[in-house]
Amino acid sequence: MSAGDIMLQKVAPILGVIINTIMYASPLPSVRRALKTKSLGELNPLPFTIAFANVIAWTSYGLVTKDPYVTTPNFIGIPLTLFCSLSCFELADDRIKRIIKIIIVTESLSLSFTWVLVAFCAGSHDTEGIVWGLAGNMMAIIYYAAPLSSMVKVIKSRNSSSILVPLTLANSLNALLWTLYGFGIDNIFVWLPNLIGLVLSLAQFALRLIYPAIPRGAPIMDSSDTERGSSLATDSSSAALGGGGVFGSGNSGLSSDPHHRAAEYLKLGSGGQIQEQNLSHDLITTEGDQNRLMNASEAINLTTRTNATIALSPAAAPS
Repeated sequence: MSAGDIMLQKVAPILGVIINTIMYASPLPSVRRALKTKSLGELNPLPFTIAFANVIAWTSYGLVTKDPYVTTPNFIGIPLTLFCSLSCFELADDRIKRIIKIIIVTESLSLSFTWVLVAFCAGSHDTEGIVWGLAGNMMAIIYYAAPLSSMVKVIKSRNSSSILVPLTLANSLNALLWTLYGFGIDNIFVWLPNLIGLVLSLAQFALRLIYPAIPRGAPIMDSSDTERGSSLATDSSSAALGGGGVFGSGNSGLSSDPHHRAAEYLKLGSGGQIQEQNLSHDLITTEGDQNRLMNASEAINLTTRTNATIALSPAAAPS
């Protein structure tokens, strides 16, 4: 056996077993976080349900073909994907629950039909491998294609927070290793679905690089917000030079939009010196932000009165 054959037929599948196991375990932190917060957030539960049928099909294929590399990680993946599926089902809304129920019923019928077909209709051991190979391919392609719904959502919302980096990374490495193993043993049932999975996983990585991951509830600034922030910064600079802003006759530097403030600038007078202090760059919605803004207004009024008093007081006699 050449070095190339050893890499493809031994090293690649051994690494594939490790990566495959990590892949099935990688969503656990996100699922546990969802259970703790009682909310799925951006977590897509559908791939977990499909993964459960996928690992059952490939475990059956590995047992029929007596391939330990295929059997081991998928056997371990059965309880892991089942836990993720049940946990997400508990937190899902009614619409997602109906979809999950439809998927589970469809998967159950498909797997049951495959078992009956293999038990009573397969004429040889090789035929059993072909049947389970086809079943595994179908499940694997559906599993890798399941995130397509999330990819469409990412493009529409321009938010990639629903793409789990650990899971996508594990999927990519897993698909690459099993594609190499499939080429090494010349088994189309192994390399074809994993090659498709590799392409889809790389597409998800590309979306994660193109679009930022914005947590749910975070304010999203559009181009008008950005232009408003630039305008406020310009007004602030003019105010510092005495040409406008809070103390001048120009723009006060406050946004006309009551829901957004790019910045609030407070001019503090101290011995004739003016100091700028940026109060807030965030959405002013909380009571604490409102109180801070009120305090800023009071300070501005106090400073204005102080400067007026200084201007009206008699000049000191020269010594």
